[in-house]
Amino acid sequence: MTNFIKLAVSTCTLLIVAGGVAAQDLASGEDIQNLLSGNTLVTTNGENVFYEFYAPDGTIRGEGYTAKWEVQGNMGCMDYGNGFDCWTALIDGNANIWYKDGKETATGAGMVVTGNSKEF
Repeated sequence: MTNFIKLAVSTCTLLIVAGGVAAQDLASGEDIQNLLSGNTLVTTNGENVFYEFYAPDGTIRGEGYTAKWEVQGNMGCMDYGNGFDCWTALIDGNANIWYKDGKETATGAGMVVTGNSKEF
């Protein structure tokens, strides 16, 4: 699984470096909803791999914590206890990169695995 994540992250990174990201390339709210709802988002900061299950009821479940998620316009928004923060996304199949204020976040590149793969 980890090698697959690295491949997905590399693929997304190549897409961005090769062509840049234009506003029309970013995902719609419907795309983000379809990507996350009922699936596990897997991201990495280069050292650690993080898994979060995005339940259809708007709950995020991770290892030892819960949070909330929703789509606002064309942004995926997450609340880990301090109010909602929102990100735009570039989606290529199950691979994705998340942006805050137009910049890729530290754990912004990742992939989605169908269902609740870690049984959170």
